[in-house]
Amino acid sequence: MKIKKLLTYMFLILASIFMRNAEAVHCTATTGTVNYPFQFTLTAANNTVGYTTDPQQLSSSIRYSIAGDCTNRATYYSGTPAQTMTMGPTDADGAVWYNLQDNNYLQVSSQIAIYNRTSGTSTYRSVPFTDISNNCDASCLTSSPAASGSQVKIKLRIKKRFIGSSFLVNEPIAYLYGNQGGPGMGLGTPIVQINLNASLSVNQTCTLNAGTTIEFNFGSLNAQSFKDAGAGQKLSSAKTQTKNISIKCNDIAAQSTLTLRLEASNIKDNIVVSDNPDVGFQLANSNGVPLVPNDTTSNIPFKLDDNYSSNVTIQSWPVSVTGKLPSVGSATATGYLRADFQ
Repeated sequence: MKIKKLLTYMFLILASIFMRNAEAVHCTATTGTVNYPFQFTLTAANNTVGYTTDPQQLSSSIRYSIAGDCTNRATYYSGTPAQTMTMGPTDADGAVWYNLQDNNYLQVSSQIAIYNRTSGTSTYRSVPFTDISNNCDASCLTSSPAASGSQVKIKLRIKKRFIGSSFLVNEPIAYLYGNQGGPGMGLGTPIVQINLNASLSVNQTCTLNAGTTIEFNFGSLNAQSFKDAGAGQKLSSAKTQTKNISIKCNDIAAQSTLTLRLEASNIKDNIVVSDNPDVGFQLANSNGVPLVPNDTTSNIPFKLDDNYSSNVTIQSWPVSVTGKLPSVGSATATGYLRADFQ
């Protein structure tokens, strides 16, 4: 008898779990994902570490309803940051700051308004948040325009002082999801997406090599030498080239210590990959230590003289990216040197 009872209890538990999972419904918006394009412009007056913008709020002009098989019952909302961002500090007021993948100078904090039927009001929730119910138990009609997600706001903070200009174009920073069936039912398709457009432009600028292109030309290289070198290795037959770069800065105090770093869009580890995927190049400081592209901590420090000028020596050499025999033809790689405040 005891064995039979135990088996019955196990069956009932399993059946209960199965029914719970079957109730999970991910919600969508009848109009598709609603996008909020925020626009920010920062200037030299804002160029101090810790400067924070006032919150900018947007309301949706689109009247949307909850759909995706979601019915007349409570919806649980979750707000998540874009996967490309990394979490930074949290303020005393609950604002959570995130670092942007494509910008080393800004942090962003976002909030999304969630409606609560019990109070009849919408409350801003700082992203991230999980399973916030609107308490619409058989009291909210899906045919009525949704209030949750119809208002969002964000603010920016200067994480690092910048030189010259920097831009962000329609970069996703946060999403709102809805589900019905109870907490822990997952995400699904975003109901709301928040995008950030930001331009940073200041009077403080630095010009390298009088604005001309810094070119390393290695001439003809034997294709077999790339295979012989092995993946990630320098060609034994290639000579290292050295360039002396002149730097002239404006509106930056004499004797200031700045840094020079490498940016590139097509990279593998510390290699700048060319338009021939098996061929790459490394850039290094005067001691031959390679610069890691897109890494603010990998840089060359330099100090301005009384004429707001300096000189920096860099080196470069070709590298085998894959260890494979590259196709015959020219190979060109492009990178950018960026000056930063230390």
